[in-house]
Amino acid sequence: MDKRKFLALTPFVAIGVILVCSWYEMLSVYHYASTIKYIALAFGINMIVYFLKFRYGIILTGIFLVLATINLTPLFVTTVNSSVKIAGIVLPPVDWRVFLLLIYYFIINRSYWKWRK
Repeated sequence: MDKRKFLALTPFVAIGVILVCSWYEMLSVYHYASTIKYIALAFGINMIVYFLKFRYGIILTGIFLVLATINLTPLFVTTVNSSVKIAGIVLPPVDWRVFLLLIYYFIINRSYWKWRK
């Protein structure tokens, strides 16, 4: 595996570690896991996609991070939300921890988002 692919995998590994730690905390501290937290487990499908087609796995990770940023698939047990009101329009609440991971993802994987081969 070359350095470029290894760097491209770091957001995927970070999400996996976050999910494992979150589920360990939920199960050991007896937190109630809501249905939306089970949806985050579908991230395991992304691992299969990485083995089949690496580029599609990268793109699927980005989509998952965008959904996690607006808390449609929360990664953490507790969510830290911040919403901003701009010109009377309230933007959806954003989990800033995942947003920082999303920015890192776009910096590292910007070459995979080009649609040419």
